[in-house]
Amino acid sequence: MAIKVSQRYLDTLKKDVPKINKNNSKFFEKSPVKKIQMRMLERILEQKIKPNPNNYKCFCYMWTNLNTGKWYFGYHKGEIWDGYWQTSQNSELKKDFSNPDHNWRYEIVEWFKTKNEAKRFEGNFNRKHNVRRNNMSYNIHE
Repeated sequence: MAIKVSQRYLDTLKKDVPKINKNNSKFFEKSPVKKIQMRMLERILEQKIKPNPNNYKCFCYMWTNLNTGKWYFGYHKGEIWDGYWQTSQNSELKKDFSNPDHNWRYEIVEWFKTKNEAKRFEGNFNRKHNVRRNNMSYNIHE
């Protein structure tokens, strides 16, 4: 069952993406995969972006599938909305992520000065949540 979202909300989301990262707004305007990117943006029904007052370039993020409750936790070195979504090799996540009927929550959990700090935080989070045995995690390695 898809969650209904008002057109006004979708228009606001599309409009706010360049505001989040003005340097990368051209990605959404000129990318050959613009339609795919915008379709994904329309399926992000909830966003929780932690402020980044120090302008750090690394962060940990979480995708939560609002249809199933399953989640994926990862890190990225770069900007929000720079075209990076996730790099999981989990076939179930790939299938759900590309399913137009699945809606998502995107969270920036924490910002870091270095990639190593972000990787360490990701590892600690995944160990704490026992992702290899946690059926609600997409982080399970196949």
